[in-house]
Amino acid sequence: MQYRRIETLQEYVLIDAEKISLDCFRLNDKGLWELHPYEERNEVHLTSVDFHFPISLVYEDVQFPA
Repeated sequence: MQYRRIETLQEYVLIDAEKISLDCFRLNDKGLWELHPYEERNEVHLTSVDFHFPISLVYEDVQFPA
């Protein structure tokens, strides 16, 4: 909720520490926050900076417990 108080913020990402998954929250045209979930084998798109990347880059060199 603290992030959403930043007036210029357009989107933010929460990265899961237990599995390959992240949640991107984006401010839509109506001023509402929308959830865009990404999971393994997805390409992530950060629209605020027009940046695409495979989710695997976020977890490069990360080893999860068995």
